[in-house]
Amino acid sequence: MSVVRYVIDGSPEIGPRFGWLERGMIQQLGTEGVSLPDLLARVETVDDLAQQGTGEVIAEDRVHLICPIPRPRRVLAAAGNYVPEGRLSLGSTAQPWLFAKMADEPLGPGDVIPYPSMARDIVEEIELALVIGRGGRNIEPTEGAHHIAGWSICNDVSARSLVLDPDRRQGRFAPFFDWLNGKWFDGFLVLGPSIVGPASVGDASGLTISTRVNGDLRVQGSSSDMTFSPQELVAFASRIMELRPGDVIATGMPHGSAPEIFLRPGDVVEGEISGIGHLTNEVGPVASQGFGAGVG
Repeated sequence: MSVVRYVIDGSPEIGPRFGWLERGMIQQLGTEGVSLPDLLARVETVDDLAQQGTGEVIAEDRVHLICPIPRPRRVLAAAGNYVPEGRLSLGSTAQPWLFAKMADEPLGPGDVIPYPSMARDIVEEIELALVIGRGGRNIEPTEGAHHIAGWSICNDVSARSLVLDPDRRQGRFAPFFDWLNGKWFDGFLVLGPSIVGPASVGDASGLTISTRVNGDLRVQGSSSDMTFSPQELVAFASRIMELRPGDVIATGMPHGSAPEIFLRPGDVVEGEISGIGHLTNEVGPVASQGFGAGVG
């Protein structure tokens, strides 16, 4: 049971809608054009949206699922949130590392990940993502769960290197900004395929997170191995900014011990999180110019 966003196959005149997906059937939520924050403002979690249907029902096989979190106001991501040695190795005063993902319109299931001409060494990063339901500031970690409306899958696509002028300005922070800019290309944020409520996955602990490329297993881990829990990430973020319904926090990727293998045009990336679903996308061709030109 989950919330999806969809378009109806063969009906281009009908715009995207939200729906409640259960047993292969989708019940429409709200009217065309309703926003996710509007829906979340009515409920505690997305599970409560099951009672908000309009009565219009359509079979899942008659629609195309798209990104369930359109134009999010804010997307934060946790860096280095899986430490092999465990949290105790960081010391009692350790705090999360958060950065912003830039995306006016995230990609969704089935969309093509661009390969910008300025990017090199592109990797996938499949992560558990939480969606804020009840906003707030200065949230206590013990209250963090009450601000999470549901869970989704995030692919934090990243370019590990950039094609830059070799004579560009250098400095001690250049590697950091190169790393950060490598996460900000258009199309480098994928969310979906749905938003799953706590009724299905609880607090999302103990979920298996797997990444496959062209069917080959690349990474497998568990959400239980996070250094900082989702509730702690919510609390920390709320000390910096006011969280609002529909904001997203990606909780980090459980890195494997093997070296990263960079994506190539035509690769098919599949992220799976137990209890939440599969998120599948293909990598497009290298752009002929600019940041996204020539990518289908």
